[in-house]
Amino acid sequence: MGAALGHVIGQQDDQRRHLISNIVLERLEGTRAHALAYGLVSAVGPGYGLRLGASVIYVADLVREPDGCWRFSKFFIGNGRLRGGQARPRRPVTAGPRPPGRDRPVTAGP
Repeated sequence: MGAALGHVIGQQDDQRRHLISNIVLERLEGTRAHALAYGLVSAVGPGYGLRLGASVIYVADLVREPDGCWRFSKFFIGNGRLRGGQARPRRPVTAGPRPPGRDRPVTAGP
């Protein structure tokens, strides 16, 4: 996964930032949780100013570890149309089954 990420970043001619909002903890059971959030991805690149790169949904399963930190056990990012109105095909790389009703898993990892 690290090599794939390096390849994608190497082809990127812009800088992107994720603005995450509307975080909802849907379920909390002991040391396990399920959460979702929405986000906007901004992009700044050569020849243009700030623009909206994508709107996304984040869906995560989390586990509280012995050190007290919550860490992802599953993480999904789904997006709709990207800049230019073109859907961008994505290769699933999730750590587990795809969440129902969500599209285009693009990253995952424990």
